[in-house]
Amino acid sequence: MSPPPEPAVTDQTGQPLTSRQCWQLLHRTAVGRLVYTHHALPAVCPARFTAIATRILIPTTEQPWLPDLTGQVIAVHADELSDTGPLWTVTVVGHAQHQGDIIIIAAGTQSATPPAIDGRPGPPPDVKQNPF
Repeated sequence: MSPPPEPAVTDQTGQPLTSRQCWQLLHRTAVGRLVYTHHALPAVCPARFTAIATRILIPTTEQPWLPDLTGQVIAVHADELSDTGPLWTVTVVGHAQHQGDIIIIAAGTQSATPPAIDGRPGPPPDVKQNPF
């Protein structure tokens, strides 16, 4: 089985977090940004999600405006901001799977592009999530 999707992530000092730290943050977060392609154009929208183990679950019943994303490479971005800048930021990239009324980015999917730290390609960091 392939490793879980690796997010791009930094803390308030710009240093990468471990995968475990990232997932711990994501487990505490309920809202982030869903990034996907719609009619060949990029789309970004707020979305509720739940992180369970190394999976991101996005309920579509609460967000009926979401298009069918099955098979698309999508991203979920979460962060915590302050007046002076981000305290942390994490992006998880993977292939979307639909199961009933839920979109899943599951462990075992991988993105076609390497994760980035502060916009620069880097080693796979850990995942974290952020409450708003």
